[in-house]
Amino acid sequence: MLATDVGETHEISALTYVLKQHQKKCEKNPDGNNGTIGTIVNISRNYNYKNRTKVKNMIEKLTEAGVIVFVSAGDSRKDRCNKFRYVDLNEVITIGGLSNNYSNINIKLSYEYDNGNNSNDKVSTYGSCVNIYAPFTIKFVNYDKKDIQVVSSTSLSSSLVAGVAATLMSENPMVHFNSTTMLVKLQNLALKDKIVGLPDNTPNYYINNGKHRIFESPRCDNDSKQYVCKSDNCCTQNGYCIETAGNYNGLCNKYKGCNDKYSGTCIKPFTSKNKIKLNYYDKNEILKSTQWSAVTVQENEPDIDLKFGHLSILSQGVYKSGNSYDNNYYYPSSAGKGVDLYIIDSGLDIYKSEEDFDTYKGTPDERVIQCDGRFYVSDENDLEEYGKVHPVENEKYCMSRNGYNDHGTKVAIAAVGKLNGAAKKANLHMLATDLGEIHEISALTYVLKQHQKKCEKNPDGNNGTIVNISRNCFGKDCPSTNIKKIIEKLTEAGVIVFVSAGNSKTNKCTDDRYCIYDEVITVGSVYNDFSNVNIGNIYSYDTNNKNHKSNYGPCVDIFAPNTIKFTDSTHQIFDISHGTSLASPLVAGVAATIISENPNIHFNSTTMLKKLQSLALKNVIKGLPSDTPNYFVNNGKKIIYQSPKCYSASKQYLCDVNSCCTRYGYCMRTADNYQGLCNAYNGCDDRFSGKCIH
Repeated sequence: MLATDVGETHEISALTYVLKQHQKKCEKNPDGNNGTIGTIVNISRNYNYKNRTKVKNMIEKLTEAGVIVFVSAGDSRKDRCNKFRYVDLNEVITIGGLSNNYSNINIKLSYEYDNGNNSNDKVSTYGSCVNIYAPFTIKFVNYDKKDIQVVSSTSLSSSLVAGVAATLMSENPMVHFNSTTMLVKLQNLALKDKIVGLPDNTPNYYINNGKHRIFESPRCDNDSKQYVCKSDNCCTQNGYCIETAGNYNGLCNKYKGCNDKYSGTCIKPFTSKNKIKLNYYDKNEILKSTQWSAVTVQENEPDIDLKFGHLSILSQGVYKSGNSYDNNYYYPSSAGKGVDLYIIDSGLDIYKSEEDFDTYKGTPDERVIQCDGRFYVSDENDLEEYGKVHPVENEKYCMSRNGYNDHGTKVAIAAVGKLNGAAKKANLHMLATDLGEIHEISALTYVLKQHQKKCEKNPDGNNGTIVNISRNCFGKDCPSTNIKKIIEKLTEAGVIVFVSAGNSKTNKCTDDRYCIYDEVITVGSVYNDFSNVNIGNIYSYDTNNKNHKSNYGPCVDIFAPNTIKFTDSTHQIFDISHGTSLASPLVAGVAATIISENPNIHFNSTTMLKKLQSLALKNVIKGLPSDTPNYFVNNGKKIIYQSPKCYSASKQYLCDVNSCCTRYGYCMRTADNYQGLCNAYNGCDDRFSGKCIH
């Protein structure tokens, strides 16, 4: 290891030292070959240069002496072949990186250059000077086989290839390798033309050490039962064991294919011996009030976390503090069926919640859930680029070129998720779109073309198409004439566009890319990160909460919940997120249910906004600036029911043996004892509880 300061003169000093050491080794063994006196240098640093004559001269001396020099390409997702100090010198071997930050779920992405799955949004540099590619990420593991650090960079890619080169030299002691012959050898062994998404001007080689034969590891669900998981592990549907306690991506849940025959422990769906009866509502009363064709109820227990509270609040009138909260979500049974909801965002990872992305295959409600493609424009002057789909290999997983981000996945769940979404039967089209005006125009152009095709096939039908854009751009350069033009074309065609207001707690109605336009419906958010303890804050805007920073102003048309506690069917929260990015797709989902429930009405942005505001709860948001419209989204069901309390005199709703009946009237696990509510001195009563704490 040569601990070298950053800078040309310091690096030349280190390289000079290497040359001297190599020359000494050669003097001691003048007849030796590179197998015995082989010297490799790895330089995993890159900087722009002004004059690199001295560096070039030093590199030439090293390679003439038989030293092989590897350099990292850099992590800028640009062609830097004429910018960096080392990468395009003919005497060096330049290494790029491919994302390998995958698991046994998404390992099929292992040869994608631009799959957006790189940590910290890093992506390898490319170009004609990049000779070969290697893994980009190392999950450094200790002796207990536990990750201690995860690092992603071409700095690691380069050192990995240098290591492979060292094995080739030691394995071929009679061959005198130099930089040229080593590169030829590496490219001969490499997997050729396997990298998907690599720019055309870049050599397509993926590192291999010479072992090409493929073996398959045994699966834990093998019928021989030779490979069953140990007692604290589960056997996933992918055929490998994971710790049940970790339950990565919910794969130890029975509903995700975990099988007790091959597992030590699968997680069974949540059950309660004395589950509160949740059908305390009157469907006929709801139908009469809402005029829906049919009503479906997602019954949710009123637990401490108020899981699914972001949905239940959409389907009831003004909550009065002190009443028991009705946590059920009521919605029209059409549930957005037939409506196409396009989401312009970072991408889609269906594996995050396969339950939410259920397509109901083989049923009358079968729907489309897919990533339509990636959207980016390489040449803004090429009109053919706009609306062009860059296909993806896997419709269940796609990311924009801006790097891995589950933002788009969460936005999609909020809109159409079977468990956590507002429109449970709507079609989902994810457009994994790069950040930037031209890329977003390309995605919007695609939506327009798809909508026009649908209208041509069904000229007299209600061709419901909704777009959600949960991204913003602030500043003098953000309002865009070109964006306005495509938005106008969409709304004229009958496409309804929802946008998030943004999260800087300011009035951005004059300098945002989208919400400044009358043609879009802009959605703000109210604080809803409440529990059954502090539910009185349910309609508060000005909470000074760090997770609630919704923008305001006359352009913000309607407000919706700010927080979603994403929950699976076992009642486990698998993610919590905040922001207007979630409020917007919730309202878009409500709009989808309105369209499906009114098939004879041709909604546009103007009539949809009017409908949403007519259904909304008016002037209930506390602390909203006076220049901002005070509407809180509602799907049309305003009847208020109260969930039964566990301390009911009838004793119909007693808590089970592992739970306590809190003074608020709901059951919670005694082991959790949130805020001490299972303590007898806090009002827990043994008459209605399985277990109070004394």
